[in-house]
Amino acid sequence: MISRASHVAVGFEPASDAFRAVAVRGGRVVAAAEILAGADSRSGGDGGPSPMPLSMFRRLRNSMQRQGIDAGARWIGLPPEPSLAAAVLDLPPRASGAPIESLAAAELARGADRRAMEAAVWEIPAGRRSGPGPVSYLAVGAATGGILEIVEAASRVGIELHAIDTPSTAIARVSGPGVRLAVELGSASLRIHLCHSGTPVFSHVRHLQDAVLPTDRLIDEIDRCATYIAGRGTRADVEGIVLSGPGARDGVLVDRVRREFDTAVSVWRGAGLASDDAMQSLHADPAFAQAAGLALWGERAMPTRERAA
Repeated sequence: MISRASHVAVGFEPASDAFRAVAVRGGRVVAAAEILAGADSRSGGDGGPSPMPLSMFRRLRNSMQRQGIDAGARWIGLPPEPSLAAAVLDLPPRASGAPIESLAAAELARGADRRAMEAAVWEIPAGRRSGPGPVSYLAVGAATGGILEIVEAASRVGIELHAIDTPSTAIARVSGPGVRLAVELGSASLRIHLCHSGTPVFSHVRHLQDAVLPTDRLIDEIDRCATYIAGRGTRADVEGIVLSGPGARDGVLVDRVRREFDTAVSVWRGAGLASDDAMQSLHADPAFAQAAGLALWGERAMPTRERAA
């Protein structure tokens, strides 16, 4: 049994193909679980999230409890995939006193059938586009209803979510130093993040209709994002591409990406984590990258106001 559970942080990812969780203490993995999803956990036909299946939460909780993670652990989660959105927005500078987060949430809501949104916002380094005028921000958000749904569903099976984090910040923590293009190959979404020394400065979210993204379309999406990023004039060139998510388990796809791009391409293998011998399988599994990033944040001192986005 793992002692001092309050010092254990659990990153929880409710993906469409599986619920994944990673428990970390002192930067070391102490437990992990992957509960494969059934058809009832897929997104609804209207593009919105289906009701969160309580059986998935129970099985995840039970798996973590069998590994010694009890109710005292600090759980950090993500919003459901269909509720996520990201955009680069030109808004007034913060010094103007404008409500940047509220403006960003309103802009994201326009592209999400005007659903109420919660948003987190980061100012993008000016690079070559410096000067007076609007400032470019990365805005990452999720539908308020999706956030409440996952918090309430987890609570019904005895899991208390201490905070909801963003995919961009979670993956930036484990993408490595320098400037990295982090590509998450999910089962129902493709997310591409530009991470600069652990901070996100660009994100692109594409929700997929098919279970598998054709390789040619994946290459096109990465190339289009890289071209867009270069055109905005970021301060540093991309030093490498890091692939994660369940799709990164496909060696053929990874080799194709390596051939297409003239930069270093790697698969996430547990960067940023120490691993006990019993958790070596996690150390080699790129599907756990996002949950690991959440757990690492949960270990640190939480801000007074827990974030939701």
